[in-house]
Amino acid sequence: HGRKIKGDARSIGTILEEDRDVIIIGHLSKIEEKELRTGRFLLTYDISDATNGISCKMFFEDKDKDKFEKVKGALKVGLKVKLKGTAKEDKFSSDMVLFVDHINLEKEDVREDTAEVKRVEQLELDNIVTTRYKNE
Repeated sequence: HGRKIKGDARSIGTILEEDRDVIIIGHLSKIEEKELRTGRFLLTYDISDATNGISCKMFFEDKDKDKFEKVKGALKVGLKVKLKGTAKEDKFSSDMVLFVDHINLEKEDVREDTAEVKRVEQLELDNIVTTRYKNE
């Protein structure tokens, strides 16, 4: 939704006061949608990174219902996204919220095991079965 976001992201933990053009990257959680009495649509979700989390809001005009449905359909819990918007205190929640102007999907970081000798960890549950085999 919106334009391709250019610029470096900052950690969510550094958002302490109202600020414009905030860029963050994180994973989505708790996605909700509402149709407002005015006919507008509201998409709310939480995003978190390794430092903190923040609630986000996106508003769509009634004429943009198709765009709202498209964005809503593309967002899934756990998805990694890059957001750009304005951080300000929300008058309804009395909390810092990111009012999102642009959202881009981000590629998930893939960890590769490049070690010559692969490490394997074994978990052992202490229960009746493992205890019986240990004592035999």
